[in-house]
Amino acid sequence: MENLAACGAYVLFINRHTWFGGIEQWGTNVMGAYEILAKNPHIDRGRVYLFCISAEDPYMSAFVTNSPGLWKGIICLGPYVLPDFSGCPRGGRMPKILTSNGSEAGAADWLKRYQADALKQGVIVESIIHPGEQHYILSKTSVHERSRAMAHFIFEE
Repeated sequence: MENLAACGAYVLFINRHTWFGGIEQWGTNVMGAYEILAKNPHIDRGRVYLFCISAEDPYMSAFVTNSPGLWKGIICLGPYVLPDFSGCPRGGRMPKILTSNGSEAGAADWLKRYQADALKQGVIVESIIHPGEQHYILSKTSVHERSRAMAHFIFEE
């Protein structure tokens, strides 16, 4: 996220006291932050992206399914649940999605199916699979690759 801020993005962090403490308020916290950002005339509300990591996915997915038009895109690191847009009205603005997973986490086939299903709803899903990585990505090469992909996802439309 620091790299994105260095490229000119406004980056807002919502911290919890512990990893799981308050995670069920993920959507409420994000919407509260969005409402604060929406008042800033320097921020284009049409270019707001969400970011979530692993255990936040179910909360993000439920939240975004109910508010897809607010988000330009979603970046998910190590997702195991992603939004179901099948019940969303056709023709509305839908976010694009970027996922980053380690190959050893076994998500590649699931992500391919999700990508095909999401495309039917007008959602573009880009997935990065980092060879030899587990659920939590550690190698400098993979972290660098993910950082480049996130900057491209946001800035290189």
